[in-house]
Amino acid sequence: MALEHSDNCPFLLREANTELLASKQAPFSPATKSGPSDQYGGELTEQAMEDICQFLALNPVTSSERAATGPGSPVYSTLTEGEIRILELSPGGFDDDLCGRLHVARVDFEHPRKNAFKRYTNHAISLIEGGPLWYTALSYTWGDPVFDTKFYMIDKEPIQITHTLASALKHLRNEHEGIFLWIDQICIDQSNIAEKESQIPLMGMIYMHATSTAIWLGEEGGDQPQLAFDMLQTIHVQLQLFEGSLRPDDFERLQLPPLYGPKSIAWVEILKLFRRGWFSRLWVIQEAVLSYNVYVMCGKAVAAWEDFTLWCEVIRDSGIADLIEALDPMPMERSAFLTVHELATFRTFDQTHEAHSSLLDSLSMSRYAKASNAKDKVYGVLGMSTCDILPRYSDSVSVRDVFLEAALIMLPAEVFRLLSCVDNEVPPPLSWVPDWTSENPTKPLGYSTKTVGLYSAGGIRYGAMSHTPIQPAYTLANENTCLIIPGVLFNPVELLGKVMQYPSVDVKDDTIIANDDWTAAFHMIENLTSYPTGETVWDAFWQTIVAGKDGSANSKAPQDYSEVLSVIVDGISGRELHIQGQPYSPRRQKGFFTVHSLTTRKPRETFNDLIRAFKAAMSWRRFAITRRGYFCLVPRGTKTDDMIAVFEQGHIPFVVRRKLSDQAHDEFELIGETYVHGIMKGEAVEMDGATMINIHLV
Repeated sequence: MALEHSDNCPFLLREANTELLASKQAPFSPATKSGPSDQYGGELTEQAMEDICQFLALNPVTSSERAATGPGSPVYSTLTEGEIRILELSPGGFDDDLCGRLHVARVDFEHPRKNAFKRYTNHAISLIEGGPLWYTALSYTWGDPVFDTKFYMIDKEPIQITHTLASALKHLRNEHEGIFLWIDQICIDQSNIAEKESQIPLMGMIYMHATSTAIWLGEEGGDQPQLAFDMLQTIHVQLQLFEGSLRPDDFERLQLPPLYGPKSIAWVEILKLFRRGWFSRLWVIQEAVLSYNVYVMCGKAVAAWEDFTLWCEVIRDSGIADLIEALDPMPMERSAFLTVHELATFRTFDQTHEAHSSLLDSLSMSRYAKASNAKDKVYGVLGMSTCDILPRYSDSVSVRDVFLEAALIMLPAEVFRLLSCVDNEVPPPLSWVPDWTSENPTKPLGYSTKTVGLYSAGGIRYGAMSHTPIQPAYTLANENTCLIIPGVLFNPVELLGKVMQYPSVDVKDDTIIANDDWTAAFHMIENLTSYPTGETVWDAFWQTIVAGKDGSANSKAPQDYSEVLSVIVDGISGRELHIQGQPYSPRRQKGFFTVHSLTTRKPRETFNDLIRAFKAAMSWRRFAITRRGYFCLVPRGTKTDDMIAVFEQGHIPFVVRRKLSDQAHDEFELIGETYVHGIMKGEAVEMDGATMINIHLV
């Protein structure tokens, strides 16, 4: 299916060079019996066929005819280890009834490495013909579990499927020859719990070995997905060499449609496209990351995944994604553009490294995704990680046990990155174990390994002569449910600001436009005259609200932030606050650096970078002040008298809450990580009177 363009595509209307619109991959066609036509095509070498024969000789098929086991249905026969079913969808017109047959195949075969060459395995093995069985895997959302469409199995009883799947099959079906598909709803007996449990561990191989994968976003349904695809591609062509962030008044100069009014339909269609359910579904992560040839389909619109992600990167980097999402009266909790970016990053890692990503990275990246079964949050990403030692998937294994086992696997090397994933609004049992069923709205401050170069609150973790990290000291107690780490209880939280849910700020008509989330923070400090470290109140404040990091989160916040932020806070308050140490340079006093200056080139770059840093640091956190007067960013669930804890060798501090118990030692619940200005370089553990104790996290 070739990429098409709507009649009112803005790119074509400008009579631009249509060669730029060519997809980087061949037009998409689902797998057929003859196999693909690329470098990994349907003609296997003699050596490849010999490898298949050797595999089958070592793994003989016990029987090609198996008794049906599905309750009341003769459609499904027994599957043994490594076996899956693949659907052969019969040819037909778009409105014809859906029919086909199932083939049993082995999916646990991989072509072995021959010297330095390893042939990519993009097929299963047919148990009837003993050769390759090419197939396209479908990645889609089930939608409402209403099975209202018949699928006719040749020589078998018909089965019922959802309207969503039926629509996808009609768009994929070939009029002249059968196509081969793996689809969970049909290829797994959904009435057989034991079979579903045995097929889940094979999901990674199913998508890794697929000839291609089709991401089905859904049918048109009154939308114009082709217009959205066209517009995304237009933006990519227009802006791929552009640096910086766009503002609405830049659109006309770049010949882009306006954001508002009757001519903004393309932006609305992009917004609708990225609101589709696929972008928030758990299993799509594994499906998009592990597959080799991936295509995105929405109705009749189709694009190669590599093209689609490039379009999204440009629209995200240019700031257009933020502008589009601001049009939505009911904003989504998480940007779908960010989801595509993270999927592309993990996909690149997977294809350029021998090993898959760690279990922690996979769980952290997939945290936004929704799953109907809580345990799927762990088991659903195992295929992307190096971990394979969790308890076997079973309904009898509790969610608590699965999450605890996953956490224990990550110790000791990942202990502080693991704790950085905790953000408890209300601490659950096992407060130190992240709850992967809930989305973490905050962006972790200390999760990235790069932050070790910015923060070292608990002391330097790397020796002066070695880059080998020191293993953190910890012990486990109470059947591994209590994590004990040496640390210092620094100071309790005394003053709390409000939760900054959606902090936003912009410049429009030489006026600062910001929501109320900003004001609470700087009103807490405007009457202070000193800071405990000897710095000015202003310097401690502006560095705190960006957590000491720039917009990339990889480098120290630049001094340029100070003057720009000074203009912002005065613009928000409507007066000069004159916070102790707040900069009023001669150029500002003379009126040469004003709110309008923030729209000019260099100040605007600083302004945009500052806002990125501020949002990453402050979103869903509170500005707070400790009893000793230290400024900090604390989790949304923090209460007054919660303690700041600095763990030995931990680069980021944490907020903990003393828990009443009958134990001889104090127990603490973990609330989440924090930034405390003035103790991020080991000062807390080096202060006079600092006492290292064993902190028991429960």
